[in-house]
Amino acid sequence: MKIWRNVPPDIEPLRDDALEMLPALNPNHRHAVHWGMTLAVYPFWGMVAAHTGRLLRLQSTAAAAQVQRRLREQYGERQAVSRATARILRSFIDWGALTEAKGKGVYARGKQRELGDARVAAWLAEAMLRSRPRVRGPASLLRHPMLFPYRLPHLAASQVAARSCRLEVLRQGLDDEVLMLRSS
Repeated sequence: MKIWRNVPPDIEPLRDDALEMLPALNPNHRHAVHWGMTLAVYPFWGMVAAHTGRLLRLQSTAAAAQVQRRLREQYGERQAVSRATARILRSFIDWGALTEAKGKGVYARGKQRELGDARVAAWLAEAMLRSRPRVRGPASLLRHPMLFPYRLPHLAASQVAARSCRLEVLRQGLDDEVLMLRSS
């Protein structure tokens, strides 16, 4: 219910944009919008995705124990962290983002979904920034490990910001653009 119906007030404009886009999107793009809403509403989901994506980039598999260890380093040695991480990893399998690899608790990347729609890519960038509001994202934000199930188009930060009135670009130096949430 919290993902689509009872969203926090600061996420409502993002949700409304998603609801407006959904009817015209193909299944891959719809999948990405659901992923983005989940990131925006549940930051822990995003942290599990980020650590899983990093491990998949480094070694092509991600062990549940490795993901849990990284999250316990951040959130503390709590049983709830391990249980929540295991449930989210299972959700990643259910969503097709991961597949079971050799050995118990070892996962490989599922089929990566091609997203060619710049509008959906820009929307996903905003969803990621909303999941971590104090973070600013470089132009390469769309290749963030949090989005490991998707292959996104290459867009400059200014192209992403042009598609949302809630994003802005901060230029640092000659060639460095940083994407951030517009202050209200």
